[in-house]
Amino acid sequence: MTGVTRAESYFSFNSEDVQYGIEADRRSKILRTYVKNTYSYHLNEILATIVNEYTDWERPVQHPINIRDETMEALSDAQIVAPISQTANIHSADHRNSFLYVFEYQSKFGDYPQRQGCIHGEDLPYVFGAPLVGGFSHFMRNYTKAEIALSEAVMLYWTNFIRTG
Repeated sequence: MTGVTRAESYFSFNSEDVQYGIEADRRSKILRTYVKNTYSYHLNEILATIVNEYTDWERPVQHPINIRDETMEALSDAQIVAPISQTANIHSADHRNSFLYVFEYQSKFGDYPQRQGCIHGEDLPYVFGAPLVGGFSHFMRNYTKAEIALSEAVMLYWTNFIRTG
């Protein structure tokens, strides 16, 4: 079993980018660097395809916050989601019981802006039961009743999965 969250590449951005967004030229620089470091051929075509796929063309004006969100989604998909999906596909070719989950819930009183969605690693407190004991270690300590119930459900699903596949 493997999984992802909604905003896997959140930590690729500095606090100013997160708060105010980024302009199109910064997006191009970030994505151009990613493409240059990942691919050997057709770099301009790959960059143009990424920008095209991850731009909301229905918006007449591209707001910096939206550009940041689109860039984060592109990086998350490229760096985390696609490799995990490929790994799950390869594994499932040899093993019947291969599973992929997407955890999208964002903690209400967490450390990250609500707009971002679930950040990389934010699923872990629910898997390990942090809400059930009021938090521990580096996990937050303030959970709602719904988050306690969510943690119970996640732990039940995971233990059932481990027990029965």
